[in-house]
Amino acid sequence: MKSFLASLVVVAATFAVGWGASSESFRAVVEPTLKICKTEVVGVTEVDANNVLHREELTTRAGKCLQMCVYEKLGGMKNGAMVTREEALRVLHRVYDGDVEKLNNATAKVDMCGDVVLSSKLTDGCEIANVIQQCFRRLH
Repeated sequence: MKSFLASLVVVAATFAVGWGASSESFRAVVEPTLKICKTEVVGVTEVDANNVLHREELTTRAGKCLQMCVYEKLGGMKNGAMVTREEALRVLHRVYDGDVEKLNNATAKVDMCGDVVLSSKLTDGCEIANVIQQCFRRLH
């Protein structure tokens, strides 16, 4: 549970940059990673990439796996699973650099989404990434 919540904090931190700041800030964080992931995930289309970039509903397996790849590259997931709490905290300190307000915002999103993802009982990393993304979209 701690590992799961910690990784949700990382994901929330990353995507809160886009929802809590300008679209340019979000793009600056996500776009380079997305470009790399587009070459690594089989079957990704421009629609999939745009859906991830614009935080739209992911409707294809490739889009969901692309989202997982982005989460993994940004430190929120590792090998389709959640990272440890220690790993998550290291990422959070880099992302927020002491900004308590943003950290609290990300933590609140984690608290709200934790039960949703845990109750899904999913083991597939692409589907887990999709559930996380859906929950954060609803909270935006």
